[in-house]
Amino acid sequence: MYVQSPFVAQCWIHGDSLRDYAIGFFVLDEMYMKKYCAENKCEFNDELLEDETLRMIVYQNLLDLAKANKFNSLEKPK
Repeated sequence: MYVQSPFVAQCWIHGDSLRDYAIGFFVLDEMYMKKYCAENKCEFNDELLEDETLRMIVYQNLLDLAKANKFNSLEKPK
């Protein structure tokens, strides 16, 4: 089963066999972010990307997807 995050439009995950984690680079979906801003009464701008609450919401969403798709701990981005 494959499930996509509504927040993420594009992603790149990199893993290294010498490390015990993977890192991820994500491009947020602009239309979904505008919807998120409307629902949360915030402004859609570059400062929003620095918001720690938003970062944690997106990260938790990605971890939930990883769990639903049965990723092991080494496959989950940090």
